[in-house]
Amino acid sequence: MTAGGPRSVIISGFRHTIESPRLHYPEAELWGQSISIRNWDWALYDWSRWFDVHTARPQAGYAGIRLLRPDILGWYEKQGSERPIYFAEDVPSVRACRVYPIAEMEARLGTGRFGCQMDYMLALALAEGFERIIFYGTGSIHLKDIESDEGIRARRKWWERHASVLYWMGRA
Repeated sequence: MTAGGPRSVIISGFRHTIESPRLHYPEAELWGQSISIRNWDWALYDWSRWFDVHTARPQAGYAGIRLLRPDILGWYEKQGSERPIYFAEDVPSVRACRVYPIAEMEARLGTGRFGCQMDYMLALALAEGFERIIFYGTGSIHLKDIESDEGIRARRKWWERHASVLYWMGRA
């Protein structure tokens, strides 16, 4: 526990308010993830760490950040080195690049429970001893018509990739 209460981290996804998620928890770290910076119009300034635990280059089954999200990669490249941005591999063009310790987390916390990036974020929070995890804008699917065929497919796809988050929530 820190002087102001439990050691806290905000796991941020999509934007739902004008103000930063840290407004009500200024002592908490704010961890952002991949595309959510777009929802902040590129202007969320008080984040502590960023996560895009993917490869920049293409690999089997994944086209890579460089092809899928070149605008996001450009934002990463504009960041200084004082706050880490975690990737699955070294990305030399990003000064803040840190390779996420996938093997270490799996050795420490077990394998078979990692299905998405948020799983790795929660595992790191647990490994680092955070006592309170606050979810902000996570688990959101942003479509105009969530009940359309496209919306139903998107919800199924999201659930298939993110159901493992419930395991990590239970561990926390």
